[in-house]
Amino acid sequence: MEILRPECLWLLLLLLPIWWWHKHSLAPLQGWRKPAALIARSLVIVVAILALSEPRWMATTKKQEVLLLVDQSASVGNSALESAAAFLKTADFGGAETAWIGFADKGRIFTKFEDLEKSDPGLLERAGTRLDGVLGLASAAFRPGRVKSLVLFSDGVNTGGEPALQSLKDAGIRLHVVPTKRPDDPEVLVRSVTAPVSVRKDEPLRIEASVRSSRATSSKVSLFRNGIRIFSRNIDLKTGDNEVSFEDRAGNEKLLHYEVLVEPKEDTIAENNQAGTAVLSQGPSRVLLLTDKPESARYLEWALRQEGVELSVRPAQGAPTKMDDLQNFDALIMDNIPASDLTREQMDLLHTYVRDFGGGLLMLGGDQAYGLGGYFRTPVEELLPVSCDFAKEEEAPSLALALVIDRSGSMSGEKLELAKAAAKASADLLGPKDYISVVAFDSEAYPVVPIQSASNAAGIAAEIASITEGGG
Repeated sequence: MEILRPECLWLLLLLLPIWWWHKHSLAPLQGWRKPAALIARSLVIVVAILALSEPRWMATTKKQEVLLLVDQSASVGNSALESAAAFLKTADFGGAETAWIGFADKGRIFTKFEDLEKSDPGLLERAGTRLDGVLGLASAAFRPGRVKSLVLFSDGVNTGGEPALQSLKDAGIRLHVVPTKRPDDPEVLVRSVTAPVSVRKDEPLRIEASVRSSRATSSKVSLFRNGIRIFSRNIDLKTGDNEVSFEDRAGNEKLLHYEVLVEPKEDTIAENNQAGTAVLSQGPSRVLLLTDKPESARYLEWALRQEGVELSVRPAQGAPTKMDDLQNFDALIMDNIPASDLTREQMDLLHTYVRDFGGGLLMLGGDQAYGLGGYFRTPVEELLPVSCDFAKEEEAPSLALALVIDRSGSMSGEKLELAKAAAKASADLLGPKDYISVVAFDSEAYPVVPIQSASNAAGIAAEIASITEGGG
């Protein structure tokens, strides 16, 4: 027997005060009842303490279980599977129960080797080799009461975390490794692309790529800037690492994203033939102006130019839809642009640009800006130092608003829901000094909310929500 927490046995000393209390107890127990009560109490305490100490009965077993792990990552190909098939022809498991695990970045368990051979290795995400993951999966797959062994078929190149070999040893799991050679297939990959973190406008910069090839071959190497191919040339790759460099000059773009693509004559895996990096251009500050009157921007453009700031002018329809476009500017000015001219995705993009990337935002007033522009409860309002809820103005006069909603059968579905949503939004804009009433009608009229103070916003919204369709 093994006791995992022997320190808990010190709690048996609690029996001493129990016995002392029993001896001096004034309880009227006669004859055999008094020692029986002592024995019962003592047994309860002993059993509880033994449970806390976690005792385990140890026994020998001849039952064995073997899990065979086969590396099916792209770097190994079918080599490990072929090694496992050859191993299976000569192996004697001595009656041990066996199971198979095919793995790469993920792992799958199979009861028979034939099932592993027929499986699709693409489901394992073959770009990686997670030895830590498959060893953890195998440890959890063992059944209790078995002598546990692992057989690993792999080249040993790990792309994940460090395998917890000590935990295997602590669990009594034996690990046997059958080394597998990598296939001699032609392979070219881009290991890395490096460039300066930032450059000045019109400053030359060097982009360098590290390309590894398993054999000498010719290849076309191209450089892309912000998705456009700007350079391309043919080179001869030698076996091992090759350094390829390009020269470029920073232009007006604020963010330069460079990608290097190799197109070798001989290759096996195309997914690793491209890599990239980003460069920040520290040129003159650039500002984007969204305005409803582009012709009037020439005065602002002249003033900013005197300060060395470049201004780009667009109508609301030209508002950026991607972060790459928006990050080319240090700030965005919105001149009398209503929220209806922007999509929800564009407002979310602007919110991320300011909050997460430190971009600047300036909203100019007008009859289509702030609350009048419909920015109440939008992502843009969260960025502004003022609220767009103009109902909070103390100077606003009292208002009585009656909403009349058609609830007839022709309004069923989305029509009625849109009408109720508009009614709730109108009620939300009223202040505590205002009054509201809601009337629903079909062939007759039904007062849903009798005229009352708009301060009861929650109750009014609930009554509006209760309107259903029906009638003529």
